[in-house]
Amino acid sequence: MKEHRLEGVYQDKKLSYIRSLVDDKKFSQALAEIREEETLNRFGLDSVEQGEFLYLSALVLYHTGRYKEALAKASKAYEVFRASSANQILGNILYILGAISQALGDFDQAETELRDAVAAFRRADDHQGIADCYNKLANLCFVRSDYSQASRYLKLALTQVDKTGDQRTKAGILGNLGRIYSLLGEWDKAKENLKLNLAANEKYGDEVNLARSWLALSYVQMLRRESSEAKESLQNAYDLVIANNLPRELAIYHEYFGELCLLEGNAKMAEEQYQKSLEIGEKIAPDGDIINQVCRLMAELKVNTGHYSSAAKFASRSLEVSQQLGDRLEEGACYRVLALIYDHNLESTRAKKQLSQALKVFQKTKNDYELAKTYMVAGKLKCLDSLTALKFLSKSEDIFSELGTKPYLAATYLALAELLSGENEGSQSLLFAEEAEKLIAGLDDDQLKQQLLALKQRTQLRLVEEKQSLNSKYDLAHIITASPRMRSIIQLAERFKDADIAVFIEGETGTGKDLLAKAIHYSSKRRDKKFIAVNCSAIPEALLENQLFGYAKGAYTGADRDKPGLIELADGGTFYLDEIADAPLSIQVKLLRVLETKELVRLGDNEPRQVDVRFIASTNRDLNHALEEGRIRQDLYYRLCGVRLVLPPLRERKEDIPLLLEHFIKDTGPLASNLTEVELTELYSKLQAYDWPGNIRELENEIKRSVVMAGIKERNLLELLLEKFEGLRNGSGKSLNEKVSDFEKSLILQALQATNWVKTKAARILNIPESTLRHKIETYQINSENG
Repeated sequence: MKEHRLEGVYQDKKLSYIRSLVDDKKFSQALAEIREEETLNRFGLDSVEQGEFLYLSALVLYHTGRYKEALAKASKAYEVFRASSANQILGNILYILGAISQALGDFDQAETELRDAVAAFRRADDHQGIADCYNKLANLCFVRSDYSQASRYLKLALTQVDKTGDQRTKAGILGNLGRIYSLLGEWDKAKENLKLNLAANEKYGDEVNLARSWLALSYVQMLRRESSEAKESLQNAYDLVIANNLPRELAIYHEYFGELCLLEGNAKMAEEQYQKSLEIGEKIAPDGDIINQVCRLMAELKVNTGHYSSAAKFASRSLEVSQQLGDRLEEGACYRVLALIYDHNLESTRAKKQLSQALKVFQKTKNDYELAKTYMVAGKLKCLDSLTALKFLSKSEDIFSELGTKPYLAATYLALAELLSGENEGSQSLLFAEEAEKLIAGLDDDQLKQQLLALKQRTQLRLVEEKQSLNSKYDLAHIITASPRMRSIIQLAERFKDADIAVFIEGETGTGKDLLAKAIHYSSKRRDKKFIAVNCSAIPEALLENQLFGYAKGAYTGADRDKPGLIELADGGTFYLDEIADAPLSIQVKLLRVLETKELVRLGDNEPRQVDVRFIASTNRDLNHALEEGRIRQDLYYRLCGVRLVLPPLRERKEDIPLLLEHFIKDTGPLASNLTEVELTELYSKLQAYDWPGNIRELENEIKRSVVMAGIKERNLLELLLEKFEGLRNGSGKSLNEKVSDFEKSLILQALQATNWVKTKAARILNIPESTLRHKIETYQINSENG
C-alpha cells in the first residue's frame, strides 16, 4: 500500500523521521525507533500525535509480522480519529486494520474494515487509497478462492490507479493478477505478469515487495518444472527476506523450498522445510493461512511416503483452519488428500465422500485447474472401478490439455498408463507412458521421470514375456474342444486366418471371444505384427476417439505434437474391437471409413494415412436387437461381418467340460493327481448337469478357487468341488455376479480362519496383494464375528 503523508500533522521531528523510514520500507529500523519512543511516553492520551504514533506503530508491527500487537495499536489509533473529519488518516487506519484482521484469519471483519476504508478514501477523493483497498479486497477474495470476484476488484483497482498515473502501484496489481493466474493453471500469463511486477519493484528499489515478487515467480517456475530458475528466484527472495526481517515471507520461502525439494525427490528435506514454515506460522498466526497451506502440504508428503496416520492428522488440522478462514481452495485440497488416506485404509465410503466434497468445492468455485487435479487423484483411487477411474482421468486430460499444463498432463498420462497396465493392457499402457515422456522431456521433474521409467520397464518386460508365449498359447490348433460346433468354427477360422477380410465374433460373456480373436491373429501371417485390443465399453467417447485415430499437432489446446492412434500402430497386424455394440455411433462412422478406404485421418488433420490392418470385432449382445435398437450401424456390421463366428455357450457344448476341467486343474497345480478315474467321472457327471450361465469363465473360476481351498483346508478336491457344485446348483436363482461374490467372500473367510485372521498370511495363501484383500474385506463386511 502507498502510505499517505498528512500535511500539517507531522510537527514532531521524531514522528516525521519514523514516517520517512516507513516510506522507505525500512521497517526494522522504524521498529527500533518506535520501541525507543514507547519508553518516553511523550504524547497526550488522545492527541493527534498519539494517534499518529499508534498508527505508525501498527503499520510497522504489521509489516514485521507482529499481528496481535499491531491490532491493539491500530484499534487505539482508530478511537483517536473516529469522531474527526480526517478521512484520509481514517482510511489508512481502516486499511491497516483490514490487513491485520485478514492476517489473523478474521476475514469477515477484514472485509468490513476494507469497505469502510474505501468509503473514507472516497470522502477524501483519494484514488490511490481506493485502489489500495480494492487490491486488498481482491487479495481477501483470492484467499477465499473467489477468483472471479478477486478479478473484479483488481480491475476496479486498475481503474483508480489509471487516474493517478502511478505505474508502481499498477505493476503491483498486475503482480496480483499473476498470482491468480498461477492458481488457475494459466502459467504463461502468470509468469508474464509477475515479471512485469518484479521489474517495477526492482526499478523503485522496493525490497519488501521485491521479495514477494521473487517468491511468487519461484512458485510459477516450480509449477512449470523450471527447477534451476525456481532455485535462483528463491535465493533472491531469501536474501531480501532476511535483510528486511520479514517473518511471514520467510515462512512462505520455507514452504516453497519444501515443495521444490519434494519435486526433486528429497522428501526428508521437504519435511524439514515445511516444519520450519509451520514453526514461524504458529508464532505469527496460529490459525492463519500459513498453517492451513503447509499442513495440507505436509499431509500430501506423508501420503507420498506412506505415513497415512500422520497424514490424517495434518489434513484434519488444515481442514479445520481452512474452514475457519473460509479458504475454499485449501478446503477442497484437504478433502482430496483425505480421499487418498481413506482409500488406502480401505474405507471406501468415506473416501468417496471426501472425493465428492472436493469435486463440489472446485466445481462451485469454477477452478478448473484444481478440479482437474482432483479428477486425476480420483483416477488413482482403489475404491473406484476401472471404468469410473478411466472417465475421471479422461476429464483430467481434457482440462490439462486445454490449460497447457504439461507436468500435470504428463502425470495424468502416467496414471492412465498405470491403470491400463493393471488391466493387462500393456501396449496401450506404453503409449500413454511414451506420451508422458515427451511432455516432460525438457522439464525438471525427476520424480515423475523415475516413475515413468519404472512403469515402462515393468510393462516392456511383461510384454516380452507375453510375446514369447503367445504364438504357442494362442493358436487355433490348441483351442480345447470336443464339440462338433466348436470344431466347425475353428475350421472356418483356419480357412480365413490369412485373409484380409474382417471377422465378427458373437457369443455370451465368458464363451472365449477374446481367446478366439487372439488365436486367429497368432495363427495368421500377421502373427509377428501387433495385436491391439480395445474394449469399446471401457473407454469414454472423447478419449476413445483420440486413442483410436490419433491427432495432429494443434488439433486442440495442448496438442503440441502429432500422435498416432492405436489403429495406425496396429499397421500390418490385427485390431480387435471388443464390445463393438457399445462404441459411440460417432466412432462407428469413422471406423466404417477406415474399413472402406483402408485410410484414416487423425483428429485435426486433413491428410489421409494408409493403414494395413485386419479387423476383428465382437459383441456379447443379441445382434438382432442391437441392430434394431441402432446400437450398431448396419453398414458397419456388414463391413465387419466378412466372416461371422457364433460361439455356443458352455451349456450347449457340455462335452467340453471334462477337457476344460482337466486343463484348469492341471494349470492350477499338482492336485489333479489326487483324483482317481472314478472320482473324475463322478465329477464330470455333476458338472455337466449344471448350466454354467457364466460359461467357461465361471467354470475356470470355480475350479481354480476350489484347488486353492483344497490346499488351505487339506480337503479332498472332489469333496470340495462337489460341495461347491451343490452350492452353485442351489443358488441357481442368483446372478453370476452374486454367485461369484458369494464364493469370493467364502474363500476369503476360509483363508482368514485358516491363518487366525493374519491378513498378510491370508493374502499370501490367496495369492493376492494384502491391499486387495483388505479392500475386499471391507467390501464384503467380513469380520471375526460373522466368521
